[in-house]
Amino acid sequence: MEYVTAGFKPEKVLKLFEEICAIPHGSRDTKRISDYVVNFAKERGLKYYQDDSNNVVIYKPGSKGNEEKESIILQGHLDMVCEKDDDADIDFKKDGLKLYIENGMLKAKGTTLGADDGIAVAMCLAILDSDLYVHPPIEAVFTVDEEIGMLGAAAFDFSVLKSKMMINIDSEDEGIFTVGCAGGMTVKVFLPVKRIASGSSGEIIRLSLNGFLGGHSGQEIDKGRANTNVMLGRLLYELSDQISFGIMELSGGLKDNAIPRSARAYLSVSKDETGKLSDLVSTFEKKVQKEFAVTDPDISISVSKASDDEINALMENEMDEESAKRVICALFNMPFGVLRMSPEISGLVETSLNMGILETASNEVKMTFSVRSSIESEKKEVFDKIKCLTESLGGNVEVSGEYPAWEYKKDSLLRKTAVDVFKEQYKKKPVIEAIHAGLECGLFAGAIEGIDIISIGPDLKDIHTPKETMDIKSVERTFEFLLRLLSRLSEGKLSKSEIKDLIDRGNEHIKKRVAYYAPLVGVTYGRVCVKKIRSRWGSCSSKGNLNFNCLLMLTPDEVIDSVVVHELCHRKHMNHSKEFYDEVLRVFPDYRKWDKYLKDNGRKLLERISGEDE
Repeated sequence: MEYVTAGFKPEKVLKLFEEICAIPHGSRDTKRISDYVVNFAKERGLKYYQDDSNNVVIYKPGSKGNEEKESIILQGHLDMVCEKDDDADIDFKKDGLKLYIENGMLKAKGTTLGADDGIAVAMCLAILDSDLYVHPPIEAVFTVDEEIGMLGAAAFDFSVLKSKMMINIDSEDEGIFTVGCAGGMTVKVFLPVKRIASGSSGEIIRLSLNGFLGGHSGQEIDKGRANTNVMLGRLLYELSDQISFGIMELSGGLKDNAIPRSARAYLSVSKDETGKLSDLVSTFEKKVQKEFAVTDPDISISVSKASDDEINALMENEMDEESAKRVICALFNMPFGVLRMSPEISGLVETSLNMGILETASNEVKMTFSVRSSIESEKKEVFDKIKCLTESLGGNVEVSGEYPAWEYKKDSLLRKTAVDVFKEQYKKKPVIEAIHAGLECGLFAGAIEGIDIISIGPDLKDIHTPKETMDIKSVERTFEFLLRLLSRLSEGKLSKSEIKDLIDRGNEHIKKRVAYYAPLVGVTYGRVCVKKIRSRWGSCSSKGNLNFNCLLMLTPDEVIDSVVVHELCHRKHMNHSKEFYDEVLRVFPDYRKWDKYLKDNGRKLLERISGEDE
């Protein structure tokens, strides 16, 4: 086949990506792309695993000298979102994509490009194809049907994996490391209702809530936007204090993971109170328009008489008074929106709740909620609150689509190493973020205890639309970063230039930490030196001179602080007596936790330097 990316780098990655694009591989149509990956492994004599869902794992030994190192998972998904322009001549079941390059961006003519997540597959295959790269043993995991609910990962048998580290390549912004995501569940609330005949003198009135902005219940939940279902509950509660009415039907929203933009209520109201109802709704509308003027500037709440067609489509009878009270109580009192922000990652929503769908049947009202939290215990707490309120109102709940959170790992050695490699390559720090939405990483984190994960990727724009683009230069840089990171993780010996970089950065950072903690310990000190040391992490001489191992710069900041405090406390106690450790714990209460981290991981780090101490 002819390759439109010929002459561009990374040549092998882009060539493989074009081959992937030539194979139809939309969600639920992954057998052909799965077999392509399996044949790739067969042709190279690599061990592989393929399950009934079409998930594939390819196993590759570590590069020469790294065969016994700790293995790592490289992961991406095989399926793509198939969207096209109205005039695009393509059958996604039969045809490959038509690629072209414009201003350094790879695109597909009239369709989605599928770089989400075909570029991950291409990068992984390129690494598996070559014996030139330095890397630890690799378990390359290719899942299916990620785009329609992470179905492949949900069905995957994680027992075929041994790795405790994973690089997911399904992010869309170069230079951003995703390090956590929310877990979630769908909760359906069922409130039983009884119905009675409506009064013959009543009119059927339609309340319409429109013009609300809505949005994704994960990514936009922190924008302070109004939820029409919740707003309808508030309106009905306020109206119930002023006039009498019967509830015929309530509805709002279409998806549990979207903040609803409209809602509707059909009420039975006596003719002599319809005017008062209109006035009350008008007053309410003005109030909430003022409250949400910034977030939802186009709110409209209207009152109108239901048409004959609408009336004919409604339930024959209204809810009895007790049923109506219970429904209004639930709508008005269910938690909504952001329930807690993360104390560890600035700006990250930790826990939220969204009532996405409101429906009415003859004998019940159903509310569907999307619950999200990056902390499993908080997710359960939100569910328990919904369940408690629902059951107190005589209803019941059902849970579906539950997936685990990928909790932020404060002591991540993988993240620490990736940040160091990134700074060396890009001469700047990456952005570290977690997202308030579900990712496949959450399923891996929930299935593999203690796994250390980061998610990376090149610059992709307008994914899931025919305008999707992939920045070729960004692919080149991201692939180079991935190779550098794998080389570093292979735990080969550090080069002289790498050691010099650690020493330079250590002299800047560790000296600042010594200056910070010395007054807290209540001691003075002499010379501070960061250097290559093969057998210890720090030392303190009788003259107060302090030495620190440059490898500390490959550990979490808390480890560095624990060693700094340890050595400073030797200025008071030149031993490891109880009094010494009492002083260490006074200044640094978490010392034992980070000392254990160093004991557990330090040997591997010390193996990475050779030669004599400097």
